[in-house]
Amino acid sequence: MKSKLLLISLLLAGCAAKQPTPIPEPVVVTKYVYADCGIPPARAAVDFRPITWRIIEFSGENLFTLSVQGYKDLAFNTSEIIKGAKELKAEVEYYEACMKRDPL
Repeated sequence: MKSKLLLISLLLAGCAAKQPTPIPEPVVVTKYVYADCGIPPARAAVDFRPITWRIIEFSGENLFTLSVQGYKDLAFNTSEIIKGAKELKAEVEYYEACMKRDPL
């Protein structure tokens, strides 16, 4: 009986003496790194030409028409939109290439 009591007390004393070490809280550090891409050349402003639509009645229907100069202006405006989209695409590609070459 004494040996059982001694064994139990030794086990309890051993468990009480060994305490788990606390796990430290992780420290979160945020570090911002900026790529040095520089500034690409500025895009030119898009300047549209005014378009005057005419409405004519033909065979009981209303039709929208343009003069010859109106068609030229419409074509010019369309080409300006395409040119602006290409410039914007080139700028996006510039920044994407810069980010790939200068990894964060």
